[in-house]
Amino acid sequence: MPTTAPEPATQIALGIIERNGQFLLSQRAPQAHQGNLWEFPGGKIEPGETPQQALTRELAEELGIRLIYARPLLSFPWPYPNHPLHLHVLQVTQFTGHPTPRESQPLRWTTPQELPTLPMPPANTKIIHHLLERTKQTEQAEKCGDKRG
Repeated sequence: MPTTAPEPATQIALGIIERNGQFLLSQRAPQAHQGNLWEFPGGKIEPGETPQQALTRELAEELGIRLIYARPLLSFPWPYPNHPLHLHVLQVTQFTGHPTPRESQPLRWTTPQELPTLPMPPANTKIIHHLLERTKQTEQAEKCGDKRG
């Protein structure tokens, strides 16, 4: 009995842009797949691109900012039925410009605690969990530092 090969995963680059303890999100267009959901900026990695190159292109197209430096944060597969993804999540640490919606999409800055309350694609669950854990560890470290002082 012939078997069909699984569909190759679409490679996606996402950027975590943080400012004053808040994360930048954009809202998907209503007519798009998973329309009206909030997401971290980024998009599809084109053939021949690295995740950083794709994120650089996507941030310029979507937000009008120029990525200077981003470091890998997470990389994981997400098995959407009939459309598997592999997400490459980068922590954006340096960019120039001011994020501006270049595709008429709403933007918002949100706290880590607000992330689980927002309608977001299921693939973002792992990213949100990671960001909440990191925030919790940072807060605990700061409390320990305050006790020593």
